Amino acid sequence: MRNAHYAILTTAMGLSLAAGRLSAATALVEEVAAVFRSGDVAGRDVRSLEFPAGTVGPGPSQIRFEIGFSTAETILDPGFLDSLTLSVTGGTSKASAVLLTLDGFGAAPLPDSPGALVLPAAGLKLTPTSPTPGLFTDPVSPSALAFTGVWDLPGQFQSEALTVFAELFDNGNPLVSQGYLVVFRPQFVPEPGVWALGGLGLASVWLVRRAR
Repeated sequence: MRNAHYAILTTAMGLSLAAGRLSAATALVEEVAAVFRSGDVAGRDVRSLEFPAGTVGPGPSQIRFEIGFSTAETILDPGFLDSLTLSVTGGTSKASAVLLTLDGFGAAPLPDSPGALVLPAAGLKLTPTSPTPGLFTDPVSPSALAFTGVWDLPGQFQSEALTVFAELFDNGNPLVSQGYLVVFRPQFVPEPGVWALGGLGLASVWLVRRAR
């Protein structure tokens, strides 16, 4: 049954899942979807995706993702709630960055985590969205959460090997929680000065042609 809730998606399948949600330029890169459901694995169900060093060259780069979580639990239920957490480990020091936790209370961006890096809030951009159809195996709760996100990689993560982790914590009660994570290959992001130079070059070409 576990295999029924876990899929490594090829680009073609990813395009069908992301249709109308992400730009074609973004959707064409390799992606992975991990689908979770409480009760499949007792305690903690951890999935990971590795990007080898050199996936993105030196310089500013980003990881884009889509994450969703649905639970039948409420904040009135006793004990710790089920949760889905996204984190990234990388660099020569194997530094860890916890980006987001979703549970019955809502979304907790950049939560405090012992031993993890303290990250600037400006480096993580989250946009609420509706859950992607077909990635939840059970009925979706009215309080379901979904986000598209962009994380600017800190300097110690750039051009290094990266491992993206998604972890579903299952408290063992009979209430169903489910979640998914789609991760896109890290991409280089030109600095503003590069875009400015490119625009200046295009303007120069236009002026030369007009002069003729």
